[in-house]
Amino acid sequence: RGKCLDCPQSAEPPSSRCRGCQVRLLGVMHPRMALEDLALVRAHLDARLAHLGCPRLRRDLAQRLELLYGAEAGGRLPPPLQAWLLEAVRASAASDGEAVARLTARVLRELARDGEAAQLGLHRQWLLGARRLLQAEG
Repeated sequence: RGKCLDCPQSAEPPSSRCRGCQVRLLGVMHPRMALEDLALVRAHLDARLAHLGCPRLRRDLAQRLELLYGAEAGGRLPPPLQAWLLEAVRASAASDGEAVARLTARVLRELARDGEAAQLGLHRQWLLGARRLLQAEG
């Protein structure tokens, strides 16, 4: 077990931060997305969601998107995830599923590598839902 990245306490694996710093990190408020960027993201994701044929999958992904929109509205969406989301939406709009897959793998790898277990746990459900929706055919 190593030291916390932010203080002299011991880190709590799999994170590279101690429990107190993980809790503090989760309470950080981030700037909201630009309104036009958020509108683009919502319009694209909602359009993709509307074209899904399976009602059960559509409900599941809609719930996951609500987690995303709640995190963004509450200032809990870090700028790197905002940038990933916008870039992934643009790749999806250009029908570049490979780019979406690469971007998603990179963001998940970076969260895991940086010991951001708390952040990954907070955003995992919507990240995986968005990935599935952005990579869906259609």
